[in-house]
Amino acid sequence: MNILDYLGSLFGYIIFFGYKISGVYVVGILLFTIAVRLVMLPSSLKQQKTSAKQARLAPKIKELQEMYKNNPQKMQEEQQKLYARENANPMSGCLPLLIQFPVIIGLYSAITKPLMCVLHMSVDKVNAALQLVGLDKAGYGQLDFISKFASLREQVVASNIFDATEIAELDGLANGAFNLFGINLLGTPSFSNISMLILIPILCFVSSMAMSLIMNKTSAQQQTGGGCMKWGMPIFMSVFSTAIAFSVPGAVGLYWIFSNLASILQTVIMNKYYNMWIMNAQEEAARYARRENEESAMLAKFGSVNIRAAFESLRKANEAAAQQEEKKPAEKAKAPAEKSAPYGNDKVIKTGNAARAGQTAQKKKK
Repeated sequence: MNILDYLGSLFGYIIFFGYKISGVYVVGILLFTIAVRLVMLPSSLKQQKTSAKQARLAPKIKELQEMYKNNPQKMQEEQQKLYARENANPMSGCLPLLIQFPVIIGLYSAITKPLMCVLHMSVDKVNAALQLVGLDKAGYGQLDFISKFASLREQVVASNIFDATEIAELDGLANGAFNLFGINLLGTPSFSNISMLILIPILCFVSSMAMSLIMNKTSAQQQTGGGCMKWGMPIFMSVFSTAIAFSVPGAVGLYWIFSNLASILQTVIMNKYYNMWIMNAQEEAARYARRENEESAMLAKFGSVNIRAAFESLRKANEAAAQQEEKKPAEKAKAPAEKSAPYGNDKVIKTGNAARAGQTAQKKKK
């Protein structure tokens, strides 16, 4: 087994449980979908909080972009500082999307290799049985084996590859376990061979677009720009999922439909209790509480000192100092004028005294 088969085998336990309690493989896929959503719920909540923070910080980021539009490096530094102050990480919203890929790949192994991953038969037995009936060990060989098991049963039983319990499990899978309302989920949809199975990719596209509409309507971070970002990606993902549904067995496409429906339900519930306004209000309340705690800690540290009054006094003192600084230039401008006035008066007095002294001397000569 490779690593993907081990992952598929792990997922297979959930599918096997749903299959055993219902006798229908679809129930196992549905239980698997619910289990995946529950496991991803914490990361989905984190993604929702990240989107709310991004929406709240969007005006500040726009201001930084305008302020440092000629200095991209400085703009990046200031944005990182803003994210650090607000405890926001714009990349954390990518985690749920990254988790989806190994889940899809593991589920693909669990569905295309049900003998090994769901019934947990040994690799040697499965390969021997496929070689016996001339089927490919890779690809959809195990699905072909199950779909043709009714005609191959006597040959397989005679080979003694499987014991009686394993033969009974194979009978269960071959007798309608992969049927859903008459649709054979072991088959692959195709335009060349139109059947009810083509409903799977059609429902994949419809459910994917419905999910995108709900998310665009209720998402905390609305795309206010052009329609490319708002609708381009949803349409691309819908077409992409539909194309995949045309290339894999119907059971894999059915999981995609269940996953889209679960995402719609989760989005509606989360936006009712964890929308942008509620989260931002909680963030502001938490910030106010932290400020109150800091003030309480300062009061406890400095005793009966009124911190707010001290800050107010400091503010008034700073204002008074600023006013004094503003008055100094005016006082300096007046200083030369005041000094020149006394100097001019002294000169006038001295000149007058000299004139009177000259007049007295002339009188004495006469």
